[in-house]
Amino acid sequence: MSKINGCKGMVWNCAKLMPDPTECVTIVIFQVLGCTGSFVYLLFRTVLAEAARSGTGVGLYLIEHDPFEKMKTSRPISFGLAVSMLMIGCDQTTVKDDARLEEVLERVEVLEKHGSYTPALGNIMITLQAYHTKLYYAGMQQNWELASYFTHELEETLENVQEHHPEHHEVDLDRLVTEMAFPALEYMEEAIGKKDADEFERGFERLTNTCNSCHAASGYSIIKIRTPENGDFLNQRF
Repeated sequence: MSKINGCKGMVWNCAKLMPDPTECVTIVIFQVLGCTGSFVYLLFRTVLAEAARSGTGVGLYLIEHDPFEKMKTSRPISFGLAVSMLMIGCDQTTVKDDARLEEVLERVEVLEKHGSYTPALGNIMITLQAYHTKLYYAGMQQNWELASYFTHELEETLENVQEHHPEHHEVDLDRLVTEMAFPALEYMEEAIGKKDADEFERGFERLTNTCNSCHAASGYSIIKIRTPENGDFLNQRF
């Protein structure tokens, strides 16, 4: 209640000093909401007033005019108040605020460098397994365009392994992908480019064997990939 009475008093005193009620309300908002709320209020009032004066909608007015410039030229008192409030707001920054800002900036830098999301290696492997199956059925149906697409997706997914998990449990996955997986995919791309069904099958067998060799080299020989059978999507031996 005391806060409300205080606001009423400020409005009464402002009304006696300033003929424009906008400035009075701004002073009150500044006391209650701080400099940000006051600045937004001033800018909003300026846009509404100028849009009404020009006979255009608010959206069109914002496209054709600079509201900050209009505030400075047509409402100098409002503009002066806005600048003062921003300066006051900046001057109130404390050492604690600076430390917090520095912490946030460091976190942003880390996110920009590494990305906001790092997929788990197991999730990447599941994606590879799905593309492996789809590649097989696309090639067996001699849908070469689709087979080429899935080969490219396999390559991009393997690049995710290199980017996010170049080393896993002291195993150089980046090297394994480069020396084992990529050559097998290149062979696949050549077979698809020739549209040769027999060579595609040989290339797919080579790719499957390469998957298992990589698993063995990285300590996961228990994961055995196989060629899908009978139209199912199962391409792993359990």
